[in-house]
Amino acid sequence: MAAKKTLRFKVGDWIVHDNYGVGEVVDIVDKDLDGERDTYFKVSAVDIEYWLPSDKADADHIKRIRSEAEFDHALEILSEPPDLMAEPSHRNRRVITERWLDGSLAARAALIRDLNGRNHVKELSYDEKRTFEKAENFFINEWIICNPSLTKSKAEQRLREALQLSIKKEELEPKQVA
Repeated sequence: MAAKKTLRFKVGDWIVHDNYGVGEVVDIVDKDLDGERDTYFKVSAVDIEYWLPSDKADADHIKRIRSEAEFDHALEILSEPPDLMAEPSHRNRRVITERWLDGSLAARAALIRDLNGRNHVKELSYDEKRTFEKAENFFINEWIICNPSLTKSKAEQRLREALQLSIKKEELEPKQVA
């Protein structure tokens, strides 16, 4: 009889997937796929249910839900003056992609802040706008799971307040002359 492997997650755990966002492990099932039997986590996210192979659960793009302290730090980042990103926008794609793939809450907060700041200077491109909205939604959805006393509307309000503070700080900061 084969030894039962130790699983990283259990039913009821909340996780964050870089592409699918916040999801709850709703089931753990042994399944046959292409003749191979493996254990899968069934994860229910906002817009999708997906199967995560247990042997892929330690991948960098899969994380446990972050703590309230991490969100407090992320709010500090969101409140800092934005890096408005340089022109042309195709150079921004690299920065945006790097921050997105980093997956850390700090990188996502900086991405939200900087895209918000850029939007105040120049309207975001279609792709930038989609990334901004996705990052905001992932941020808020995870935040309200990590802090059950926080409603979605209150989280949205606190995020907006931090972003407004960020823009005000940018306006108050003396401009660097090259």
